[in-house]
Amino acid sequence: MIKLKPIKVLVTAAGAPGASTLIRYLRNIAERKVYVIGVDASQECIGSFFADAFESIPQATEANYVDSLLAAAQKHEVDCVVVASSYEVEVVAPHVKLFEEIGIKILVSSAESLRIANNKKLLYQLFENDPKVRVPQFKVVNTLEQLFRPVKVWGFQKNNYVLNRQFRRGVVDFDILVII
Repeated sequence: MIKLKPIKVLVTAAGAPGASTLIRYLRNIAERKVYVIGVDASQECIGSFFADAFESIPQATEANYVDSLLAAAQKHEVDCVVVASSYEVEVVAPHVKLFEEIGIKILVSSAESLRIANNKKLLYQLFENDPKVRVPQFKVVNTLEQLFRPVKVWGFQKNNYVLNRQFRRGVVDFDILVII
């Protein structure tokens, strides 16, 4: 097997669920040595014990988060940044060029892609006429009356209806309405 040159990868949200697994997988890559630098707002997060190096930086909600992330990446001369928290991606995405200008690759979707992905209405509308993507029937509602109007129109069939907020990251906290 050809050995590739070692790289340094900075992982954000080193205290998030799954961070220790991500760090372990990065460190176990066989074709090259991967040095992992973890960053998190908590100095005693799980990632601080698994990473090769660790920096405490502000939370993504704080004004100096991106500057602190960039400073940590420069200090450790990283090749790549993995943005591991859905709360951080929207903060980091508009600043990708800051990292790329100094030769650091950053694994985060574009701000526009995130805007669409986190808005279920826009996401469904994007794909509703694409024959390759199956999109469920959907309605955007703002009141309980609006919520039950589509159910009445579609009929009170013995179906499950998924209720999801329009602005949501992933499928966290969605509800299922069961008509019996």
